[in-house]
Amino acid sequence: MSSRNSTGQAKGKVRCLAAMAFGNHLRDWREHNDVSLKEMAADLDISISTVSAWETGRRFPSGVHCDLVAEYLSEPVYQLFYNEKGTGPHTD
Repeated sequence: MSSRNSTGQAKGKVRCLAAMAFGNHLRDWREHNDVSLKEMAADLDISISTVSAWETGRRFPSGVHCDLVAEYLSEPVYQLFYNEKGTGPHTD
């Protein structure tokens, strides 16, 4: 395996972990605050399927959408990618 391919795979894994952390954080916040998928999507002016895809890690939000979600949740953007223990996707 080439170094280039290995680097690409590592970046893909980090992106996947970040998407999962983001999705879990978003879903946990939404459920804790009794906000439905439909309500959050309407408030953010995006589709329900987009919010669902973020929550399940199937899609990753753009930088603009990360800013929008952070503002909606009243949290800094970096916090969206950390779990409840305060560790990010790059840690074990």
